[in-house]
Amino acid sequence: MAGFAKKWNDESMTWNPANYGCTFQIMTSYDDVWVPLILTSPFDDVESLGTALNRIRYYADGTAIWIPVALVKSTCSVDVEIYPFDTQTCTLSSTATGYALSEVFIQPATEEVQVDTTFSENPMWELVDTKAKSEPLGNYSQVSFIFKLRRRPAYVFVNVV
Repeated sequence: MAGFAKKWNDESMTWNPANYGCTFQIMTSYDDVWVPLILTSPFDDVESLGTALNRIRYYADGTAIWIPVALVKSTCSVDVEIYPFDTQTCTLSSTATGYALSEVFIQPATEEVQVDTTFSENPMWELVDTKAKSEPLGNYSQVSFIFKLRRRPAYVFVNVV
């Protein structure tokens, strides 16, 4: 998953544009500011989302927009009881680890995962449905992205059998 935008408000990053040459927005390095998420479940390794090359755009009202560009390795349990006519559901979760639920609450912008610009079709799987939801994980805020996939049996028959 790469290229999905994250948006939040950072009250410590507000300014009056008139005091700064009518500057309404700035971009800064990912390494210089707080970023809210790490991939927590399921995962191969816990890792920060994005890289040092990523930039975060701040607006004068404190709005921050970050489009992390990262290759996220993840695994999901697979139920192959009715293979190759199976449907699988995979959930990717990110948590603002280290910040109490009262300090950071992550909420998706929409109830569906927006895959229009970053999604690549897969010959073996059809993306049937997506969901995005917020939920507490103990004392932390978590956002989950749920993908429902249907195996394309014709691919199995042609390429495997």
